[in-house]
Amino acid sequence: LATVGLAGIFGAVFGKKNTIVDCIGSVMMTSINASMIALVRALLTFVEERPVVTREARFYGPVPYLLSKILAEGPLDAFFSGLFGIIVHRICNMAGG
Repeated sequence: LATVGLAGIFGAVFGKKNTIVDCIGSVMMTSINASMIALVRALLTFVEERPVVTREARFYGPVPYLLSKILAEGPLDAFFSGLFGIIVHRICNMAGG
């Protein structure tokens, strides 16, 4: 729900592009927003999971934990980033190719 709402706001703000600079600016802001959302979510969950990782450190190290976390959460992150991009693409009338 937050992804759809934020994409609607981005589309309303950056939907009225007249020049190539406006188009590049909207693509850049959309990319930065998508990456920052994923980064903040990862940082917030790491703080919550830190006691578990510390307690289970004897079973596996930080690299296997990180790789398994990326494999487990990657598809969901990709889905929401793709949904955000599709909504902004449609609202801003960005041409493909």
